[in-house]
Amino acid sequence: MKTYFREACDINSRALGEEQMDAILSEVRLRRSATSVRKASKEAAPPPVEEVPGEVEKGEAPAPVQVRDPPKKRRSFMEQFGYGVRPKTPTEELEAPPAVVPRRPSNFACVDFKKNDLKERLAAKRRHTVQEAAQEAARSSEV
Repeated sequence: MKTYFREACDINSRALGEEQMDAILSEVRLRRSATSVRKASKEAAPPPVEEVPGEVEKGEAPAPVQVRDPPKKRRSFMEQFGYGVRPKTPTEELEAPPAVVPRRPSNFACVDFKKNDLKERLAAKRRHTVQEAAQEAARSSEV
């Protein structure tokens, strides 16, 4: 029974070198590009027209030639699940006004600030202090 390290050593010794991997990958790329060129040329070429053997009489029309439809475009994974698909019904019909649902009263205390503007609050505080100072000045001048 081999130990883990001996098995790892055996596997590493069987591994291909960097140059060998590059050579294999370049061969695979060449094969792949050659097959894609062949496929593209077959798709671009018009379908072959087959003539019916035998004589065609003057009064007869030749048999209709079947033309193959171009191959259907494969749908992507997202298109299969409806992403990017236009809806069949117009959007006007789908948009309905939301129904008004009465709100239940909340169990939490509601704190509502009518005027919550910081500048307004500071200005009101300043006016208040100025008025108090003016009233104190008036009282001190009377005495």
